[in-house]
Amino acid sequence: MSRGGKIFLGIVLGIMLGLYGLFKYNFPIYSWNQKMTIEVETPSGVKSGSSVVAVRWRKNDSFSASSGPRWISRIRGEAPVVDLGDGRYLFALLRRPVDYEYTGDLATRLIFKTARRARGRRQFGAVRDSRSEMMLVPKSLYPRLLGFTDITDAGSATLVDPDNLAASFGPEFELRRISFEITDEPVSDIKITKLLGWWLSEAKGIYSPPVFVASNPKTTKETKIGIRNFVQGVEWREK
Repeated sequence: MSRGGKIFLGIVLGIMLGLYGLFKYNFPIYSWNQKMTIEVETPSGVKSGSSVVAVRWRKNDSFSASSGPRWISRIRGEAPVVDLGDGRYLFALLRRPVDYEYTGDLATRLIFKTARRARGRRQFGAVRDSRSEMMLVPKSLYPRLLGFTDITDAGSATLVDPDNLAASFGPEFELRRISFEITDEPVSDIKITKLLGWWLSEAKGIYSPPVFVASNPKTTKETKIGIRNFVQGVEWREK
């Protein structure tokens, strides 16, 4: 290659790298793995369950952000679940009512001690600095809790009051604490296929299984629960 050709190639590569760097700056991506652990006092001692999920945030482009969110999240993993014995299970769902991005927002909310959404370069950057620091989740930021008194029966599903687990599971059941941390651990293996296989088998083709109804001990209203409360971004269908 001639000297002129090498100079031209260098200029083209320089421009391409510059454009790539500009794109990365204007549309950054932040990602981390986070772990939630649920601990429950039971008649036979403390039972716990945890799950590691991957969280990814990217900045939306200006055109899309004009009519939509400035930041877009993606979750990969499943909800933590605690085996309480005798067919009873407690799930900490990935979503809360009117707070569908609860799981993606939880890290920044905890770090900045706010119930409001905390999204931005500074907020997401702070998540990386909190790695290995265990935090207790305050009651105001608790996930939605769903219990089964018989994991094989959808009719036994009920929303669980974190202040009164005994109402759902019986005497001596009490929520001990919910903890959270940013971790290097990989995304947890999927358990839902074994625990709720009877429900997942109702899925037809590419569609999700039909929602099921959970009772609510605080009201007479029933609540519809869909698949994205339990798992997101990973394959749950049997191959």
